[in-house]
Amino acid sequence: MVLFAFSSMNVYSIVIAGWASNSKYALLGAIRAIAQMISYELILGIIIMIVLLVTGSLSFSLIVYYQYLAT
Repeated sequence: MVLFAFSSMNVYSIVIAGWASNSKYALLGAIRAIAQMISYELILGIIIMIVLLVTGSLSFSLIVYYQYLAT
């Protein structure tokens, strides 16, 4: 979860870069990039929550064990 928190901090740097350029097109591009990043992070978070609910842990060895049981 800490990894997701730190990866979402990248959004602030994109907003500041788009705003600091003092161009409306750069700001619109930054907003578009942020929308894409948030949508991808949301899907990745949902996928990880599903894995957590199925396995009960985020341990790689336990996830691999559950994959082995599924085959």
